[in-house]
Amino acid sequence: GRKAVKAGLLQLPRAADVRPQAWNVVLGDGLHNCLDGMVIAVAFAGCGSSMGWTILGAVMSHEIPQEIADFFVLLDSGLSFGQALCFNLFSGLCAVAGGIIVLSTPSLTAEGIGYMLLFGSGIFLFVGAAELLPELLAAPGG
Repeated sequence: GRKAVKAGLLQLPRAADVRPQAWNVVLGDGLHNCLDGMVIAVAFAGCGSSMGWTILGAVMSHEIPQEIADFFVLLDSGLSFGQALCFNLFSGLCAVAGGIIVLSTPSLTAEGIGYMLLFGSGIFLFVGAAELLPELLAAPGG
């Protein structure tokens, strides 16, 4: 069976029982979610609630399938169902932390919001191009 170290309600897995990809997923997805939270907060702060809700919907439409996939990667890495759920929830809450960081910045100016929106939209465009262009170029006549 799996050996674990008890820590309150959550049994922490022993490092030897969990493949390293689990920690890569948790840390990488946590950072990703933190940046998503920042982009969402900037959209609400700088563009108004209509654009904020639009950005939130766009982010959620790619986050929900990704979080489900991450959960199964965590399970496959040796974590129990509860452990995978807790670690995935932790990485998801990093989005809230990112939003709080942006909204609690006292010196947030219109120029700063503009730069953050520029950065966030550039990331979205890059990821979209990096994912879609290879398929388009490989298609017949591409």
